[in-house]
Amino acid sequence: MSRSYGAKNTNDRQHLTPDKPYSNPRRVYSNSVGYTYQPYSYTSPQGSMLNRNISSYHYDSSKVLYAGDWGLQDLICVGSFSDDSENSISLVQPNAYNNLQLELQSETRLTFPPTKIMFEPVGANTNQMQSILTSGDTLRLFNINPESRALELRMKYTKSSQQGSSAPLTSFDWNKNDSNLVITSSVDTTCTLWDLNSQSVRTQLIAHDREVFDVNFIPNSTTQFISAGADGSARLFDLRALDNSTIIYEQEHSLVRIGMCPFDNNILYAICQDSNSVMILDIRSMRNPLKVLTGHQLSVNNARWLPPTRSGNRLATAGDDCQILVWDVNTGGIQGAFTESSEINNLLASPNGEFLGAISGKSIQGISTEF
Repeated sequence: MSRSYGAKNTNDRQHLTPDKPYSNPRRVYSNSVGYTYQPYSYTSPQGSMLNRNISSYHYDSSKVLYAGDWGLQDLICVGSFSDDSENSISLVQPNAYNNLQLELQSETRLTFPPTKIMFEPVGANTNQMQSILTSGDTLRLFNINPESRALELRMKYTKSSQQGSSAPLTSFDWNKNDSNLVITSSVDTTCTLWDLNSQSVRTQLIAHDREVFDVNFIPNSTTQFISAGADGSARLFDLRALDNSTIIYEQEHSLVRIGMCPFDNNILYAICQDSNSVMILDIRSMRNPLKVLTGHQLSVNNARWLPPTRSGNRLATAGDDCQILVWDVNTGGIQGAFTESSEINNLLASPNGEFLGAISGKSIQGISTEF
């Protein structure tokens, strides 16, 4: 289905006021951290238990954690989630003497909690210095000092007064082919394409009827991206023809997460608000999901693609039932299950896919995917 949904010239766009306070711009993702659920166990069709408690890395923070990403050299960046304007992003790395313990390398304060953190895509950076982007009240670019590991603010990206106010950002994606390009999503219904080098907005468009919760570039493309929003739709846009968008999936509940498969340009996952299932979509088929992965007992909060095996693509999912499930996407079967002591608010993956990072309460656990 195609719909005229319009790119707007950034100088002529109407002023849109978000209908949610910034104190929790992505409240569909927030979880009560004080509750502990009884973990569930899973049994394979043959009767053997898949449930495992295999952990490697571990880090405890003094603050509730939410956003995060896993970079090269086992650097992990995590962000706090607090309503008291005392937030931070922290860089941690395995201890030189105890590989199981993640050690704080540096920390920098933020007023508002970051909604997403992302290392510069692997292969896009030709320099030795790694960079990190964060979204929240605005888009911020940090460099990591290669010697001190200090997080150094390089740039804060804001719109000009002619382009309207900067509403809270819910998510973003950093283009893997051109690290100069970043696409952001916002509670004001828009998506914005940023040029990092020129520190400017290339284009902005009204993408959905309501808040936009997530956005992803199509793998190997610098012009196509998919967005998901509170109107229940996932939409495909092409920066070369922004007068129209293609609705690849639509239903009545808010879509809060999407993730393109890096190993197949046509496949993505989608997560609905308060749903215990994950949908696998094909952008070439706009009627029904290819698969619906149902195994969690409570809401799914995030998912990560893992390197495929001979049988096909794999996806790890995490949720409020304290479980990480690893799926064979082709068959819809569960290959492995891992238990945490409390609900898992976010899920990370190491660049090589050998480890998952479970953000739960004030801690992050690194878990091997070899089983």
